[in-house]
Amino acid sequence: MEDLANLRERIDEIDAQIFSLFTERMLISDEIAAVKRVEGRGILDPAREQEKIAAAGSSVPEEMRGDAEELMQLLMKASRKRQSASIES
Repeated sequence: MEDLANLRERIDEIDAQIFSLFTERMLISDEIAAVKRVEGRGILDPAREQEKIAAAGSSVPEEMRGDAEELMQLLMKASRKRQSASIES
């Protein structure tokens, strides 16, 4: 078993990767907002969001399903917020 310091270091490395990918995701969300603005589309696509939430849940072990779905919901909420701000400005 690894000691606490090593485990925390591994978590910190993973967090850095997660936030790097989060930044990339949000920048792509900006591009999506630009397309939606030009095409006159709304921000919310409930069918796609449900599909993505379900896919997130099914991509992890059963005991993590609810957590993965909750994480995807938070990511989509952040994307919608960012897109809304971009379209309204």
